[in-house]
Amino acid sequence: MRADGHAPGRPIKGGHHDDGHETAELLRRAARDVLDTAEGIRAVAARTTAALSAPAPSGPRRRRSRLSPAARAA
Repeated sequence: MRADGHAPGRPIKGGHHDDGHETAELLRRAARDVLDTAEGIRAVAARTTAALSAPAPSGPRRRRSRLSPAARAA
């Protein structure tokens, strides 16, 4: 006997074995969650690929001066 008063190996009334429709709905929800997570991962991977394959800055854009405009004019 388990702590909840049911014999081991027997389904609990209202439990996950009680109705196949509830189990199917839980599986559908879990599959949707997995799909949403996969789409998010694909989006992050696409942004990362775009950032890594972007051309490196060249010339004066590579490093900006830390001097103020007045200090540069002096």
